[in-house]
Amino acid sequence: MTGDAHAAALVVALLVIAAAMPRSTDDSPVLTGGRVTLAQIGALAARAIAETGAGWPVDRRMIAAMVEIESGRDPAARRFEAGLGESSLGLMQVLPSTARDLYGRGYQAAGYPTEALLLSPWGSIYFGTAYVRWLSRYAGRSRSAEWIVQSYNGGPGNSNAQTRNHWTKYQRARNRLVQEGF
Repeated sequence: MTGDAHAAALVVALLVIAAAMPRSTDDSPVLTGGRVTLAQIGALAARAIAETGAGWPVDRRMIAAMVEIESGRDPAARRFEAGLGESSLGLMQVLPSTARDLYGRGYQAAGYPTEALLLSPWGSIYFGTAYVRWLSRYAGRSRSAEWIVQSYNGGPGNSNAQTRNHWTKYQRARNRLVQEGF
């Protein structure tokens, strides 16, 4: 293969890879596998909070702390949930079935929740924030941060050793963010 043919083959291969990459809402490719910065999380969280509407006062720090404990800021994170038969995806470890349910409830600003969207920082933070917002008024009642965080981990109203441990991890992550000036 000549140098020109090799270069052309490389360009084609890169175009195929780029076409298969997850896309953000502005159709730009989203690189996965690297950690997202706190500044990026803060900007995306502020946007998601604004676009998911009124309800319990969700703040950027709550979303950032949840990102820390759910994925360690890795947008490519996925975890198979054996009891549910599906994988949680992305920065906020959103279940596709939960995201589809939220979409059906009107949380549609990020678009339909595909796997690629849930693996993008925007899609994961949007649907994770929508779930926090929905949990905040679950069954028509205002809920505490502790109830929301435990329910985010174990389903609405489920409190057990695992969800209480999740709450403890959340408090530590939130306190670290406060100390870092986030």
